[in-house]
Amino acid sequence: PPAPLFGIISSGDPVVDTKAESRTALAGRSLERSQEVVVLQIGMVGIKDSTQIGTVFGVEVPGSERAVFLRYEFDAKLGFNGEDVQIEAVAVTSERVTIPEFVFIGFDNWNTELAAETNGVLSWTTPEIDQLAMSHGIPTDDAQQQILDDYTDLLTDQAKVFYTQIVTAIDPTIELEFMFASSPGAAE
Repeated sequence: PPAPLFGIISSGDPVVDTKAESRTALAGRSLERSQEVVVLQIGMVGIKDSTQIGTVFGVEVPGSERAVFLRYEFDAKLGFNGEDVQIEAVAVTSERVTIPEFVFIGFDNWNTELAAETNGVLSWTTPEIDQLAMSHGIPTDDAQQQILDDYTDLLTDQAKVFYTQIVTAIDPTIELEFMFASSPGAAE
């Protein structure tokens, strides 16, 4: 093949190119044994809003407002601490399973997106709203408790199914009686 003229590459390769390289390192930071039992996962969705208004000497400046509406979604994981479950014999073929209080164990599949944003004419005088900071603390402790309260009946049913399947797989003749910390004294 003929030699390229004036240093121009004749093979069709670009004269100037970019070489990119990326690396990821991952290491375990800590290890904690856990016996949390997730018996219910619920897809949740919500909106969080934040508004800021610029002020001069404590007086609000008209038109300086900023508002952000952040849509979020996650899968709430609800259950109980399996370490605190007690199983005791009541009769020869009967066992009592005592389930501790239900807890919000955590969440998965976290996603946020900007739902809407409004800016006044003079909003450039007001700092931008940090959407990442807005997403911290979602769901709040109160929201977690509300989710637990709203789904207590389903949690109770799922806990029964969970332990019934385990016990009947070992011995189908055993009858189970359930006690829940959320309703003390009431055997089911």
